[in-house]
Amino acid sequence: MIVKQIKQLIPKATSPKQAELIISATKLFHRYGFGKVSVEELCRHAKVSKVTFYRYYKGKDELILQILRLLFDDVSARVREVLDSEIDLKLKFDRVAMIKQEFTRVLGDEIVGALFSYHGIQEYFRELSRQSMEDFKTFLYREQASGRINPKLNIEMLLVLMGGINSMIAEHKMEAIGANYAELVAQINEILVYGLFSREEA
Repeated sequence: MIVKQIKQLIPKATSPKQAELIISATKLFHRYGFGKVSVEELCRHAKVSKVTFYRYYKGKDELILQILRLLFDDVSARVREVLDSEIDLKLKFDRVAMIKQEFTRVLGDEIVGALFSYHGIQEYFRELSRQSMEDFKTFLYREQASGRINPKLNIEMLLVLMGGINSMIAEHKMEAIGANYAELVAQINEILVYGLFSREEA
């Protein structure tokens, strides 16, 4: 599924050999993670030479970042589309949670795990998380100002709590409860939006 998605996201101006590198790398990273796949393996799988590889990328990390940017830019655009829509606020959160859960399933366990542990992408992932939190903060203040979010809610406190949750996930402190990343996303959404009270089913 991730290969089908990455094929749709590769820019049309990309050369066939570079496109094959991106597709092959996505397959291998999805199966084995970032650290276990060498440039040699990438080239062999894509049927290109190392000279061709280095024509497009300085190294494996640059290719990883390109793939992640394609995937995360796409999911970010879909999330923004939902948040900017005129649908009910709770429905927005449900749809965003569904997008994120599906996205983590598409990424697969190897890539999701590498987001928190692979050194070559840590700076990118930190900046991505920071920007995502800033965008979410802007959204919350906008919704609160329009009266769709509890006016008593301290948004800054909520963001600190969310930052703490993200840190616990990154440090693998949630593993003891036995949930995978997709389940964690669903539960965090449930806690933040609905709390302890059951909501009526639509």
